[in-house]
Amino acid sequence: MKRFLLSVTLVLGIITSTIAQGVSVWDGSSTIWTNGSGTSSDPYLIESAANLAYLATSVNSGTTYSGKYFKQTVDIDLDAIGWTPIGTSSYTFQGTYNGNHKRIKNLSIYVNGASPVHIGLFGYVSSATIRNVEIQSGTISVSTNSTSLYTGSIIGYGAGTTTIDSCINNSVINITNTSSATSFDTRIGGIAGHLTSNTSTIKHTINKGKISYTFNAPTTTSASYTTYIGGLVGYLNYADISNSANIGEILVDAHSYYNHHYCYTGGLAGFSTATSSYPVIIENSYNRANIKAQNFENGNGSGYTSTMYLGGIIGYYNSS
Repeated sequence: MKRFLLSVTLVLGIITSTIAQGVSVWDGSSTIWTNGSGTSSDPYLIESAANLAYLATSVNSGTTYSGKYFKQTVDIDLDAIGWTPIGTSSYTFQGTYNGNHKRIKNLSIYVNGASPVHIGLFGYVSSATIRNVEIQSGTISVSTNSTSLYTGSIIGYGAGTTTIDSCINNSVINITNTSSATSFDTRIGGIAGHLTSNTSTIKHTINKGKISYTFNAPTTTSASYTTYIGGLVGYLNYADISNSANIGEILVDAHSYYNHHYCYTGGLAGFSTATSSYPVIIENSYNRANIKAQNFENGNGSGYTSTMYLGGIIGYYNSS
C-alpha cells in the first residue's frame, strides 16, 4: 500500500524576494555571459536580460549545460517582448539555475497554433534544478489546436531528477484549446505542466497566478480529450510536493460535443500517479484558492462521456 502524506499546515520556507539595486530591461537582444566558469562555486553569471535570452538560444540550439551552474545577479524586466522558453524536447536544459531571489518581470509568452508544445520560462528540463526564481508579473497566453501541450510558469515539462525549489509565480496563464484532432493531452500547472520521476520534487514554492482554461471541442465523433490542471502542477507522475502552496484561482470552462472529455483539476495537482514502489508524498502544503469549473455536454447521449474530476488538493489520484 502506497504511503500518501498530506498536511494543510502553513507553508514553511517560502522565499521572500529582496529588492534588487538595478533592473535590466530586455531589448530583445541575446548576449553571452562574460563572468563565471559554470561550476557550483563559480557559476555563470546572468547579469542582464540579454544573458538570459542567450541561455534560451544556446540550449535550444543544442547545448544542454549538463552539470553546469547559473546565478542571476540582477532583476530582469522582459518588457512584454515575446519570450522563447528555455529547452525543447530535442534539447533539454540539464543544469542548475539559481534565480538568487531576483525578480523576473513582464514575462510574455503568446502562442497561436501548435508550437511550441512545452511552454514556460523553461520549456523542457531534464535532471535540472531551478531554484530561487520569482516571476513577479507576466502573461502566458495560448490559443492552440495542438494535440499535446505542457504549460507552467517555471517549467513546461520536467523529466529525470528535476527539482523546483523556493520559486514564486505571479504571472497568469490563459489557455484556449480548440483542437480539431481526434485526441489530445493538455497539462497545465501554475508552476509546472508535467513533473515526472520518483526523484523529482517541488518544494518551498508558491503559485499566486491565476489559471484560466477554456476548451471548445469540435463536433467530431469518437474523439477523446484529456486535460490535467493543477495550481502547482498539472500532472504529477511519481514526483513529490512539500512545503508549498497555491493561492491562484483556477477557472475551467469546458464544452464537449459528441466526444469523450476527461478533465482533472486540483488545487495542487490535477492528476497524480503513484505505485507502492514509487509513492507520491504531498506534505506541509495547501491550496487556498477557489476552483471554479463548468462542463457542458452536447449530444453525448450515444455512449460518449464528458467527466470532470475536482479536488481541493488533487483532482484525481491513481495508485497501484
